[in-house]
Amino acid sequence: MLALVILVSACTANERADVSDVEPVDATNAPAIDDFTATATDTATQSSTATTTLPGFEDGPLAEVCPTVIGIQTAGLPGVAVGPLHLLLGETGSIDEAGQLVSGPLVRPDGTVEDVTLELRSGGPAVQFRSPATLLEADETLMLAQVSTASAALLSGSASLTGVVTLTDASRQAVIFDPSTYPDVRDFDGLRRASVEVRHVTDSPVIAYLTGNSSLDEAQVVPGFDGEPAAFVAANGQIAQLGDLLVDPALLRSLPQWSQAVRSVSARSGGWMSHDDMLVARTEDLEVIDECLGRLVPIIQAAIAAYTGDPASTNIAMSAARELANPLTRITSVLMDEGVQTGLDEGVFGNGPNDAVGDFDLETLESFLAEFAALADASPVSADVVVTNEFIDPSIGL
Repeated sequence: MLALVILVSACTANERADVSDVEPVDATNAPAIDDFTATATDTATQSSTATTTLPGFEDGPLAEVCPTVIGIQTAGLPGVAVGPLHLLLGETGSIDEAGQLVSGPLVRPDGTVEDVTLELRSGGPAVQFRSPATLLEADETLMLAQVSTASAALLSGSASLTGVVTLTDASRQAVIFDPSTYPDVRDFDGLRRASVEVRHVTDSPVIAYLTGNSSLDEAQVVPGFDGEPAAFVAANGQIAQLGDLLVDPALLRSLPQWSQAVRSVSARSGGWMSHDDMLVARTEDLEVIDECLGRLVPIIQAAIAAYTGDPASTNIAMSAARELANPLTRITSVLMDEGVQTGLDEGVFGNGPNDAVGDFDLETLESFLAEFAALADASPVSADVVVTNEFIDPSIGL
């Protein structure tokens, strides 16, 4: 049976998540959701210079309908998966080294500077690997958090969260292996037939899913992986590892101890349809912040398109932020550039089955969540409870 654990599957290979419940982070001076309820209600009927109109929502200045600070808890240090959010800081973002966050006026991809502050809080090691979902529940100054679909589904019985947009179209989790050691392996069938040992983070939901549906054998998966490439390199490619398509192929190739191309089998090819990088809100807040989300989500969609089209300057800024948080970081802006291209090549970034970016394929998720619940021995939850396309602009795509 799939263990009922809540992991931050959105962490990078070097930023392992933890499932422990811990004390919440200190609140900032940013206004809580309740502080702008009246503002959102009072401005809902005001006219604005609409550039995009969704059913029930009109575009206009974010300050009319959003809090003065839009706080988003991410799952790791700045990196490719959250690059679209960092693009929205433009050239004006400032780094709070002590607080492990980057903030500044929100700048739309078209250059419009909004009169609200975007605050991106680092996760992973910056918060002792506490779950973004836990932090969102504990801190009302946060509006959104980066949470996987699988985690949100498992949490549905205790904490109601709703995904409003996904930064990546497909999971970036994959089994990484050496093609020179295993030249005939192309897919999960090949990994299983070759009995390739797969190292993974303990209690990883994706590995439990892949063994549960027989994509991998229980005997070939080994827990205790710390997310670092040392074991893979030391084994000279004899083992495989659960990794991140946006990080590990470029990182491993850059290491002088390895410096070879690797091959990947994406978790999605084994049926894993969870989105690693959903932005979720507290479900109870949706009616309060709906006007804000109606304007903000299309901006995030446009940022996904802009970032994947030209990530260089954003990656330089994120690399600088990472270096302050961790001077020993190996994730450079050049590796992030490669990660974006890998993400596009592997379908991690994309429009999915339609022409929109950032939205959810409800039919596919419905089927996946039913299978996931059966493997987890959990109560099934429907896709429209976990995610919504209410705020998605279907005209915005890559």
